[in-house]
Amino acid sequence: MKRLVFLLLLLAPALAQYSDAEVLARCQEVFTRMRPVGLYFEPVGTARPQGWLIRVLLGGGAPGTLQPLSRLTLDNRLALIPVGLEDLAQPIERPAATALRLLNQGRKRMEQIGQRLQLANWIVPEAQAYRCFLLVDGRVVGFLRLDRRLEPLPEPRWLADYRRSPYRWPRDETQANP
Repeated sequence: MKRLVFLLLLLAPALAQYSDAEVLARCQEVFTRMRPVGLYFEPVGTARPQGWLIRVLLGGGAPGTLQPLSRLTLDNRLALIPVGLEDLAQPIERPAATALRLLNQGRKRMEQIGQRLQLANWIVPEAQAYRCFLLVDGRVVGFLRLDRRLEPLPEPRWLADYRRSPYRWPRDETQANP
């Protein structure tokens, strides 16, 4: 009996459920602090890149840190691509010739997009997290994940992709501006 009580005490925080309103309120709080912290070109294709897409990392950590909480995708027209439709985007064919110009235009474009970016009013509970969605003009263009304690979950895979990219801004991670 004592073991059962002890086990229940250990599992109680994990079993605690938050209401949808509480999760949405926390998502909104994290969302309002998110800013573009990095841009990078990601190759499209398998062995030999057939083109490149611009990925924009959004974060909200301490100044000088790069912890991506969400990622948006831009094509060669600097248009936002909805999540799941990246294969249909028009890739950038010669990034070496246009990388600096596109990165500068992408930074300016993010200021415009930031004014239209909004948080959806629904969430999806996952096994170990909650997923909140970012919208532009009613299209899902990104998502934000919160753990079961409602703390933001950074995506280490996106940070690794950023570090691997030969075309990125800022070049030095300590210059990231949340």
